[in-house]
Amino acid sequence: MVPTAKTVESGQTKGILPSIVLPASVCFYFFDTTGQPDPEDQPMPRSTTKFTKRYIDSLTCQPGKAASFYWDSEVKGLGVRITRSGTKSYILQRYVGGGKQISRATIGYTTVLSLEEARQRAIAEIATYYSRGLDPRVERKKQAAVAQVREFTLRSALEEYLANRPKTRASTKEGYHDSIERYCADWLDLPLTEISTDMVLARHTDIQVKIAQRARAANAVGLTSANKTMRAVRAVWNYALAAERIPLDTTNPVAKFARLGKWYPERQRSEFITATDIKPFYQAVDALQNRPAATYFKLLLFTGLRDHEARALQWQYVDFADAMIRLPHEQTKANRHLDLPMSNFVHELLLRWKAESVSAYVFPGEIRKTYMAWPSDSLDKIQTATGLAFLTPHVLRHTFRTHAKLIGIPDSTASELLNHSKGGSITARYDHTGADVLREPMQRITNHFKTLVGLPVLTPAPAQSSEQPSDMEAAITMAMKLGKDREAARAFFQAA
Repeated sequence: MVPTAKTVESGQTKGILPSIVLPASVCFYFFDTTGQPDPEDQPMPRSTTKFTKRYIDSLTCQPGKAASFYWDSEVKGLGVRITRSGTKSYILQRYVGGGKQISRATIGYTTVLSLEEARQRAIAEIATYYSRGLDPRVERKKQAAVAQVREFTLRSALEEYLANRPKTRASTKEGYHDSIERYCADWLDLPLTEISTDMVLARHTDIQVKIAQRARAANAVGLTSANKTMRAVRAVWNYALAAERIPLDTTNPVAKFARLGKWYPERQRSEFITATDIKPFYQAVDALQNRPAATYFKLLLFTGLRDHEARALQWQYVDFADAMIRLPHEQTKANRHLDLPMSNFVHELLLRWKAESVSAYVFPGEIRKTYMAWPSDSLDKIQTATGLAFLTPHVLRHTFRTHAKLIGIPDSTASELLNHSKGGSITARYDHTGADVLREPMQRITNHFKTLVGLPVLTPAPAQSSEQPSDMEAAITMAMKLGKDREAARAFFQAA
């Protein structure tokens, strides 16, 4: 832009301004109020004077003008800008970009900085930026961007990703969170851009090896966990790129996995707990000191629920009166409402546990208003006690399905109990088995497990009416009146 400001030097005028007598070596830049140029476009000063404190204090803005500029003869480019309101600031103005552009930077208010401090800062700016043809404003923006990238850690990226993916299933989000928290905890506070391809390749291998060593199993163990963790890192990284929280030319460190053939081959899980191993498993679960985890593992075995469906279960979905677990569609992987009959074992298990609960969640977490985190330590103890290195929550779901088939439960009925997707079969879509029809096969499966475990098999009682509370419900009520004290609740149950 060609400036429209007029320059006035000592003893003479330029352009159309009338003759004005000014102190020697003083130069003003006046800005028109009509179509006035950007002050950044003003030319370099031609006249200067040696600044002193008294001189700066005496300076004023020319009447009727937006701002006036005065320039120091001691440090080239150092000036004072005075606004119409009387605000005075030290500024530094120099050529950049090979002398083709003018850059102006504010150093500070004259009321805050002394003249000597302003000159020292100006000299430092010149040495750091202007002497190399750099614009300090542009460079500081670059530095701020770099600092912002450094502050954007894996933890920050993970939290943002989870918060900004409303359509992603809660179970998927939790899986990503748990994988990264468990296997990449030492990376959480690293800047995202410092996580390299070599780091993710090494960690991918390390996850698999450590899982196999802990389980004292073959190398095939841990493949899925290693892959799942890297897929979580990849998803978080892709979000950061899409949200422009990191430079767009940054390469996702997991992107090379496919080209390098580093993804582990994953086979469909088919493991289940055999009839001979059910009792040792149940005994190991019963021996856990972590009672929420023990109740959780029993619930998985006797219902076939998915991990997230069980851990995120809320009491409002447990209908004791009708002996039903009623999960809304948004709480299930199949995105379909589930009415799951409770067998007598599950009904009593949850009823006893309800007396000890003070949360909206059946399995509350350590943080208020959250549900229980994945109980990995408890699972490790069960694996060690039983030698069942392949144990996972999904293995318990496979166990439920396999044993249902072993005792003659039809595939279609087992699929209804497990809330499997009906797939593309038109016939399956029209098959809506009632929940009460599923109650008998659910009890048969429970009786089968109880026999294997060595528990007495009792004739299931019909669902209690809400008007006729059972002895167990009466004990629950009494325990709650005592403030849900854990030991008091147990004492009442033993008496009941």
